[in-house]
Amino acid sequence: MEFVRVKGNEFIYQGQSIRFAGLGIGSWLNLEHFMLGIPTPEKQMKEAFTEVFGPERSARFFDDFVCSFCTEEDFKLLKDTGINLIRVPFNYRLFLDDQNMELRKEEGFRYFDRLLGFCRKYEIYLLPDLHSVPGGQNPDWHSDNQTGTPAFWHYDVFQQQIISLWRDIAARYRDEPYLLGYDLLNEPFLMPAADGKLQQFYERVTAAVREVDENHIIFLEGDSFAMDFSCLKEIRDEQTALTF
Repeated sequence: MEFVRVKGNEFIYQGQSIRFAGLGIGSWLNLEHFMLGIPTPEKQMKEAFTEVFGPERSARFFDDFVCSFCTEEDFKLLKDTGINLIRVPFNYRLFLDDQNMELRKEEGFRYFDRLLGFCRKYEIYLLPDLHSVPGGQNPDWHSDNQTGTPAFWHYDVFQQQIISLWRDIAARYRDEPYLLGYDLLNEPFLMPAADGKLQQFYERVTAAVREVDENHIIFLEGDSFAMDFSCLKEIRDEQTALTF
């Protein structure tokens, strides 16, 4: 099957321009305080559940939460209403363990496999959006930042962990026809000014993804919560799109 490609300022599928009608499904694979009405980052929400109910019951609850939050019936409704794209924010902790960053947790891949199965069946494209990274890419709770400081930009070890994660995700899903691409990082906010750090990070991730996947589009967001693109001086990869 062919893949959606970038040509100029259009998305192209089978030689024809394709337009997307879609929505984002927030607080599914990344819990966001303002959507749920719970005033803490995701990590603290889950720690509170674990403290009250114990680790096993808490893990079962959140697995049930993910599997019932959006079901096949929902995908059928999306298809019937003309939706052909969903953007799904996800938390790095679905795949990585803070205490053992070499480990790849299977639960993240299990959720992605299920999600892409629905996408194939109902012909709806998926744009996964990395909403949370180690240390936080911005200072806010919606990125599961515990400290209010975007430490992701201060420690290369954090960035390398995410570069490796995206490479692993791309290697697993490079042949998925209804995967539109990879939204590499949601709403970065560099403090102080970017000084080329954002572009350098994007170039490193792009190179890692392209080692294993030439099929899918790479989506880049600007600085200042995806509102300032002046820091991106050059985009070398032709199959790249900007998203704000």
